[in-house]
Amino acid sequence: MTDAPDLSGLIKSYDVRGIVGEDLTAEVATAIGAAFADAIVLPDGETTVAIGHDMRDSGPWLADAVAEGLTCRGVNVVRIGLCSTDGLYHASGALDLPGVMITASHNPAAYNGMKLCRSRARAVGENSGLADVRALASRYLVEPPATAPVRGAESTREMVGEYGAFLRSLVPLDGIRPLTVVVDAANAMAGYTVPAVLGTEAGLGSSPHDHPVVLRTRRHVPQPRGQPARHGQPA
Repeated sequence: MTDAPDLSGLIKSYDVRGIVGEDLTAEVATAIGAAFADAIVLPDGETTVAIGHDMRDSGPWLADAVAEGLTCRGVNVVRIGLCSTDGLYHASGALDLPGVMITASHNPAAYNGMKLCRSRARAVGENSGLADVRALASRYLVEPPATAPVRGAESTREMVGEYGAFLRSLVPLDGIRPLTVVVDAANAMAGYTVPAVLGTEAGLGSSPHDHPVVLRTRRHVPQPRGQPARHGQPA
């Protein structure tokens, strides 16, 4: 019998992070999806999981692979598509669903990963279920789980508008003076979420700088080092 692979370098203490095509493949992502279903989602009495992904070009197919693992085990999937991590957490709270966010956060373009949460955006970490997901996913790579008698169904839902409205509800905007906000999105997810939040409904105008979302990774690191960044130059 083939030994189960050691996934401790991929599934860490609070999230999943690895090099796409090496550590993190479609097969591994499917195993993680199935393990999430069996270790957390189904024992919690849940039936549906929300999945979102960021702008990395591996995000859509990794989301497909995770969805395959979940639906194979009989769990329904709501695909919210392109979103920021906090956008996925908002969906988890608003829809009262566990969630999977496909992202590698600040890591370089070669990486991708996942953040898992229970319903209402309750974090899944080493001591709250992620160790069980790691162990099951490792086993499923050697012995794939049986398909549930009834596979889960997939649906899609656009959440970015609701996410923007939720954020605006946190701040009293009545009587706010006109503002123009300059945002350097670095071709990352802020280029997608900022217009939804600081749009005409907020009474704010945003001046775009690197707003187009590039389906790879951000243009430069999120914090300036040394001299202030200039337009078109890395920070």
